[in-house]
Amino acid sequence: MARKNKAKRKTDRTRKKLNRKRRKAERKANDVTIPDGYSTPLLKTFEYENPLARLTDEQRSAFAKCVGEGATQKFVDSMKELRSSILSTDPAQLLSAAALYTLYQGAGTGSDYTKEGPYTQAIVELLQSVCLMYPQDLYEPWPAFHESMFNALDLCKECSQSFAMMRMSSLADADEDERRALLTAEEARMHTQVMRNWGYPQHMRRIVRELLTPLEQDFKNAVGIGPVSYLKLTDRISNLTSDRIMRWRDLTRPLFRKQNLRKTVSTFLQLTGKSDEHLDEMYREIQSKPGPPQAKQFRLISYFHQFLPRCFTFTLEELAGILPDSIKLEKLRTTLDSLAFEFGDLASEDPEHLVMQSKIRTRPLIKLQEDQYFVPVQGLLNSFLMDVVESWAKSDSKLKKRYHKRRAVYLETSLKDMLDAAFPNCVIKTGTCWFDTEESKEYENDCLVVCGPLALVFEAKSESVDDVAKRGGSKTLADHYESLVDDPAEQAARLAKLLEEGTETRTFKTKKDGEYTLNLSKIKRAICVAVTLDSMPASSLCWKKLVASGMVTADARPAINLSLADLMIVLAVLDTPGKRVHYFWRRTEWELNVAYLADELDLLVFYLSEGLLVPRLQDKENSSLMLYGNSDELHRHYMADWAGEENPPPLPRRILTEWWSSILERVESLGSRGCWDIACVLLDLDYRRQQQFEKQFGTVIEKVKREGNDCGLNGLITHADHTESIGAVVAFAYQNLDKEERDGRALELAAQAQSESGAARVVVIGKEVNSTDEPYSFLAFIDDDGIAD
Repeated sequence: MARKNKAKRKTDRTRKKLNRKRRKAERKANDVTIPDGYSTPLLKTFEYENPLARLTDEQRSAFAKCVGEGATQKFVDSMKELRSSILSTDPAQLLSAAALYTLYQGAGTGSDYTKEGPYTQAIVELLQSVCLMYPQDLYEPWPAFHESMFNALDLCKECSQSFAMMRMSSLADADEDERRALLTAEEARMHTQVMRNWGYPQHMRRIVRELLTPLEQDFKNAVGIGPVSYLKLTDRISNLTSDRIMRWRDLTRPLFRKQNLRKTVSTFLQLTGKSDEHLDEMYREIQSKPGPPQAKQFRLISYFHQFLPRCFTFTLEELAGILPDSIKLEKLRTTLDSLAFEFGDLASEDPEHLVMQSKIRTRPLIKLQEDQYFVPVQGLLNSFLMDVVESWAKSDSKLKKRYHKRRAVYLETSLKDMLDAAFPNCVIKTGTCWFDTEESKEYENDCLVVCGPLALVFEAKSESVDDVAKRGGSKTLADHYESLVDDPAEQAARLAKLLEEGTETRTFKTKKDGEYTLNLSKIKRAICVAVTLDSMPASSLCWKKLVASGMVTADARPAINLSLADLMIVLAVLDTPGKRVHYFWRRTEWELNVAYLADELDLLVFYLSEGLLVPRLQDKENSSLMLYGNSDELHRHYMADWAGEENPPPLPRRILTEWWSSILERVESLGSRGCWDIACVLLDLDYRRQQQFEKQFGTVIEKVKREGNDCGLNGLITHADHTESIGAVVAFAYQNLDKEERDGRALELAAQAQSESGAARVVVIGKEVNSTDEPYSFLAFIDDDGIAD
């Protein structure tokens, strides 16, 4: 018995050892090494489930009511404490110190521009708004100590967080449909409350300049300054402020060094021009204060906060010197006064309005005294530049009309120019008109791009998003979803259906460029894209969720919805026409099949790393895919580029093996009948599968070299999971075959691939094992129309 047990233990040890080796080999085979030159990480995605999905209706209602009532009381208490606490500090010092310590981070090589501190710009904006509720003479002239400043910021943060939860009570008695609509409105409120900027600074400025330069003189005549001049002014204010802050930091830098408290006191005396004879007395006084050593050190630094307001303050003469001489001083004064509040001007404001959409968005300056303007939150100048322009346009009916007409012209023109550059050698037409015989009505499309068997149907919507919609006004928000999301989807779907179902060669008229013909029998797939000039107040425009909330038509064909600023990035990051077409195709699949939380840039980065294949987890009920906040790689590049770094992080690209990339490059350069289909099938495979396929094909090639064409392993088949296109890739190795026999064997492998995967489209990559041809010896595409070689 003992011998048997011993033998069994030995067998078990051997089995475990073999299993460990097998698992190690499997892990090694699945290892993915990102190639040089790529910065985009392979993302980990997270499925999240509605935490209330398993509760009863009564339990959900009770929970929502409890959360909403608690948040309401928290908001009232925090706001009351905030309003009383700020009066003990000089407001200009308080706002200057808050801006300095929360909104300014050093830029330089290796800076992480994705890192966010505990206090966002929205929090400091709230502090500025609350400070403007009281006139200057109600404030005590005390310095802004760190503890009072951070206490005020913490209270602002509590107000912001509790405000976001207050309306949970409204969900308590709502039915399922009402609850979904309320949640959509609440998402708009939260987006408006927290999010800043509708693009990266360089894209925002490009759009503003291109859009408004033709109206510069019109605005100048109406309000005294044109928007492009105002943009120049705000940029100069930001640059001057940064320079002044750097000088303040140079002055106070010795106090921030790591040193004991006595040494800090000595440094303080030197900086203030005092001798060390007061050192012992002052050290004892500071040492007696409560709190840790760092708090005592900060108390000394607070002395220099009295100089901070100078960093953020500008005279009328200084600002006039930045602008062209043609802008008169009196006109400039009037304009600046209209952009400024004085302390006490917001005394009658509802505190809730200060959190949601404060008036400081269109009046970012604080007038301290005659011809002296204080700008503590520089981000207000950039984040809400278009809000200021909109407010100017509303002041003059003729200017308002010209402005909105210009928006429409600019969006359509810039969209056409961008698509011309992105899809060279493709059919690109604007203003396509056609007559619908069923409805007896003529329709028009904004821009059509035809890439072989694939068509991109673009609709451009220049309507401004109203402030009421940004605040979550249910009716206005629903109207905007209808006009900016639902309507363009319906318009694009009409032409998409015509293109996909047509079997004839058809002639189309255009508004400006005459007529053109299309062979509709060659177009197999049309993709609908809606582009807006403004971005919608939403963290995500997931079509499935919009359908569930009732914001779009349930049985409508979905469209991809993105802003012009996001489209600029998509077309820049995807560096070939094939990748651009493939991305839009995959994005359409997501709108049909995936419930997700992600903005356009999150989806773009997921495409770069994973190919944007539809994930399997969507088979589960009540589950969504969480990708929000995964666009850091884009953020690092564009913000470093904006900061002027000499070597910013590289622009993220689609991760491809060298061999795969060279195949795609050659395919697109040939412009053959099947090049677009081939590119899309190849791009269906993510980087992991490309690596595995390439490695396995190397084994096949070596076997054919050694044993010949009938070695039993001369082909390899793979295909991507969960794609609408269902494309397969076949690798075929051979030696010394004539073209007829080569094609015959390739077709047999293609038929096998179609049978195994259900693929309608197959790409065959052929390699003559004795040839030096790179990256392949021949390439074939097989679909319902036959074979394209």
